[in-house]
Amino acid sequence: MVQLAIEYFVFVFIASLGVLQWAVTRGGLKGLWFFTKPWRGYFFGALTSSSSFAWFFLGKDRSIPGLEGLQQFFLFGLACMASILATVVISSLKNKKRFSPQRGKVGMEALQGMTYFQALRQGLEERDDRG
Repeated sequence: MVQLAIEYFVFVFIASLGVLQWAVTRGGLKGLWFFTKPWRGYFFGALTSSSSFAWFFLGKDRSIPGLEGLQQFFLFGLACMASILATVVISSLKNKKRFSPQRGKVGMEALQGMTYFQALRQGLEERDDRG
């Protein structure tokens, strides 16, 4: 059962990472992109989502009792949060030199031209300036 839980977590993490890259590419949030070309983000999203699905469901017989609903819910949420954290960290490291902070942009709009950590730093600096 522990093996199934680990495999489920990996499945959801990889699929969520792909869906996130697809979504941020579609939304034009370049600060969260792993790749500089949009088609690569779409390709990565489609490839990771479909391959993780195939690996998890076609690799073994999953029609046996295993994880309970609450366990699945917890693992799903944890894997989704981990994929968001991984997206923020990886994209910020990859795009650190590519973007520079832009004044005046806040929220999701800021991620169109700077990384998450640049936007966070800018927001904290502006808060300190006001306060």
